[in-house]
Amino acid sequence: MKKIISSVILLLLASLACSLTTGAPGASLADTSAGEAVNNTPADVPPIVRPATALPALQAVCAVSTGLANGDVNLRACAGAHCPVLQIVTERQELTIITAGEWNQVQTAEGLTGFIHSKYCPVISPTREETKP
Repeated sequence: MKKIISSVILLLLASLACSLTTGAPGASLADTSAGEAVNNTPADVPPIVRPATALPALQAVCAVSTGLANGDVNLRACAGAHCPVLQIVTERQELTIITAGEWNQVQTAEGLTGFIHSKYCPVISPTREETKP
């Protein structure tokens, strides 16, 4: 009788040792391929998901400057004095610079995109624009 009880206890201990080394209950070494990790996370625990955080873009702003109190400058369709005029912009009007150069590609507050000579729209400051969802 002692041998039977000893054998049962030994089998229980061996079974417990095997279940601890194979991961989840019911898992066996045959459930994973070589080098594959065993996922011991319970199925009812949702994964942690963190939303991506977009940083606002750094954009330069220029202000129309003609040297005249009520001066106007042409906002053009392309980079050159020969290009069609899209709109007339006024003294101290702020424009967002899209591409800087001899002719700045700019955007008005209303969203119109065009070109203005950098001599008439010097950079006043880089600003952080609000991120859009």
